[in-house]
Amino acid sequence: MVKVAVGAVLAVVLVRAFVGPPPARLRPVLVLVSGFAGVVGYPIGALIAAEGHATAGSVTIGAAVCLVSLAAWGARGPGDDGGEPRDEDPDPPVDWEAFDRERERWERAAHR
Repeated sequence: MVKVAVGAVLAVVLVRAFVGPPPARLRPVLVLVSGFAGVVGYPIGALIAAEGHATAGSVTIGAAVCLVSLAAWGARGPGDDGGEPRDEDPDPPVDWEAFDRERERWERAAHR
């Protein structure tokens, strides 16, 4: 029963971290601390499970995955929709006719 509960919590945390709205601002300390704790917690949970304490190991590994998900969420930053970065000030389209007129004018002036 505990493993099912851990699995359900993991599903909610993962969906929230990767699909939910990003944080209002970047939190680099949160990202570093939770990411480090998650990376360290995973092998600790695996060792606990290997010693025969499957439930405690599952809970520890689940907590580690939640911490890494928290780090991923915190690293997304404001306005991150998960896609490619958008150019806020795109260049206007090139007016090739004006370019050709200017080039012809320059060539005429250069040959005088």
